Amino acid sequence: MQQIAINKREMPYDVNEAMKLLRTNLQFCGKDKKVIMVGAGYIGCELATYLSMCKGCDVTCVDMADIVISSENAVIEEWDDTNLREYITINMRKNNVKTCLGVRVEEIRDDGVVVKHKDGTEEFLEAEAVVIATGMRPIASEREALREACLDFRVVGNADKVGRIKDATASGYAAGYYIGM
Repeated sequence: MQQIAINKREMPYDVNEAMKLLRTNLQFCGKDKKVIMVGAGYIGCELATYLSMCKGCDVTCVDMADIVISSENAVIEEWDDTNLREYITINMRKNNVKTCLGVRVEEIRDDGVVVKHKDGTEEFLEAEAVVIATGMRPIASEREALREACLDFRVVGNADKVGRIKDATASGYAAGYYIGM
């Protein structure tokens, strides 16, 4: 089974390198190939729609949240999250992307994925490929290890909480300003 991980730890930071890696790894996808997308955030939903619409794959998005692009994982300022979520859901439905929400991935096997529902029941989802698009979370252990190495330590950007680049830039500027005083 083909597995691809798309998250903070696995993807290179250079966007061009990331796109080259993604294109190379997605060559396995073809018409009617069953794909499980683990993660129904922005990246998972967009990639699932692309695989279905452009590659002809039979895609199912699985996520722990009960809705795609859950508020706890999405940072939405300029858009009303309900309208954005509705647009993405309609686009996924139009392109035959299925969802299995409110589940936890228990196991990835050679022939598919085992998910556990909130009521404790398990379900097997057949797949020829699994794409993991689980997003980012701050890594507290790394952050706290760095705290000990500095006289004046400030937490900024995604080290504090996942957010937008403009907020990370502003918090980085403020930290530099106060440390430099």
